[in-house]
Amino acid sequence: TPENFSKFWNNFDSITNIYSNEFTSLAPSNVPVIDVLKKMGQLLVVGFNMKMQQPDLSNLVSIAGAGSFIVKGDEDKPKSVPCMFSVKSVSEGTGRYTLEVRASQANMARILGDYILLHFAKRD
Repeated sequence: TPENFSKFWNNFDSITNIYSNEFTSLAPSNVPVIDVLKKMGQLLVVGFNMKMQQPDLSNLVSIAGAGSFIVKGDEDKPKSVPCMFSVKSVSEGTGRYTLEVRASQANMARILGDYILLHFAKRD
C-alpha cells in the first residue's frame, strides 16, 4: 500500500545512502509527464526488475518502487542490496524531474542514479 511504502521509505532513510538529483534531460518540456514517467517505469521494471507501487493514473506526477540487486560481496560471494526509488515531476510543462534512489550499500544509490540519468541523456 502507499502508506506501507512511505513508512518503509522513511525508515530506510536512516540506514541508507541517498542519491538525489533534479534534471531536465529526460525529455523535451513539451512531452507529457505521463509519457516520461511511463518510459522511466519501463526502464526500472524491465531493465532493473524493480517492483512498482501502483500509481494513480488519473493524476500521474510521480512513480516509486523497490527492489534489490545482486552484487559481489565479501570473498566474492553474492550479496543482495535492497534499494528504493522515486521519480517526480517538478511541474507540468517544465521538463524538470527529481530522481531519488536509496540503497543499503555504499555508492550503490549513486551508481544507480547515474546509470538512470545516463540512459535518458539527450542524444544529438
